[in-house]
Amino acid sequence: MKKVQVGNIYKINTQKGFALMQLVKIPEDTRNDIELVKIGYHLFDSLPEINESIFQDGYFFVQFPVKVALRRKIIELVDGLNDPETIEVPNYFRSPHYFKTDFWMIIDEKNDSFIEIQNLSDEQLKLSPSGMWTDLLVIERLENGWRLENWI
Repeated sequence: MKKVQVGNIYKINTQKGFALMQLVKIPEDTRNDIELVKIGYHLFDSLPEINESIFQDGYFFVQFPVKVALRRKIIELVDGLNDPETIEVPNYFRSPHYFKTDFWMIIDEKNDSFIEIQNLSDEQLKLSPSGMWTDLLVIERLENGWRLENWI
């Protein structure tokens, strides 16, 4: 298996084509096998030229077990893109509140804190989900046309 490194582009197959994802962060704690990836909404039939345009239809970030998925051949290395120093890594994520109906939690990963909020602003609607997704959830969401702005 090739080295897993920030900037790598992987493909994940769905029944409607394949999506591309980019590894944007590897956890500093080596006991944690959950990386952060950027996943494009667009489903491809054939491999496009690998450049920033692969994410032009939008994208979201989510924690995803890249190393495990590679070992199990759930994803496949396609190429690399960008200098790892220039890759965008978000600090804020959102999650439905665990206890309060119709509330959200805005999570600040950098400061390990969160706030509770009921009505999301336009900017908060663009925040990616907090937590890890499995390959099955990624595939289901992509096949069903899930997008951040519709996740309310």
